[in-house]
Amino acid sequence: MKLLLVEDNSTDAEFLAASLRRSGASDIELTHVLTLKDATHALRRGGFDVVLLDMGLPDGSGMECVEAIQQADADMPIVVLSGRDDEEF
Repeated sequence: MKLLLVEDNSTDAEFLAASLRRSGASDIELTHVLTLKDATHALRRGGFDVVLLDMGLPDGSGMECVEAIQQADADMPIVVLSGRDDEEF
């Protein structure tokens, strides 16, 4: 399974990568990008199964991030990553 991680915090990205390694998931390939722009470029090239999406990026936030991913690939499953506990968000 090919995952696209869209996360601008390198510590959080490394934590996720380490968690996947510890789980023994040898069939997972993780590609990490820092911005929404890089994510949309990667998705247009194709080959990903799931997007792990931070909702607070340097070039987008909230639903703007989800909408940009959907525009790049309307059928792509998105898992939202957020440290916010704001129910409205």
